[in-house]
Amino acid sequence: MKKRNLISAIFIFILILSFIFLNLAKLLKNPDEDKSGEEGDSVLVITCDIYQPDECPEECVVCPPCMACSSISCQTEEFCAEMGIDRSWYEGIQARVTNFQECIGAGNPAMESYPRQCRAGDRTFTEEVENIE
Repeated sequence: MKKRNLISAIFIFILILSFIFLNLAKLLKNPDEDKSGEEGDSVLVITCDIYQPDECPEECVVCPPCMACSSISCQTEEFCAEMGIDRSWYEGIQARVTNFQECIGAGNPAMESYPRQCRAGDRTFTEEVENIE
């Protein structure tokens, strides 16, 4: 009887491991795909906030993370639309940038160089540094 229970326990353990392995493999293959609804029906979940504004994919929009925030981030189009910000908002902000301070003020990151540089769209601005002797 003990041998039979041991064999059953090992069989159940192998089944559980197989189930976990198969689901983990699917998750690693398509991490952004969330299966829901009827069989064969899938919903693609877009995660935009993991991208920097200058690397924001086409499916996403650059906007402030909140109405009171002065920074910008990559968000879903629905998130930005809730604040009344459309896809062209970021391009308009970037087009008005004319110097390093405005570039930083528009939410663009400063490159770790000396002097620091900031990129707004396809233009790069360099910080003016005074020579201290």
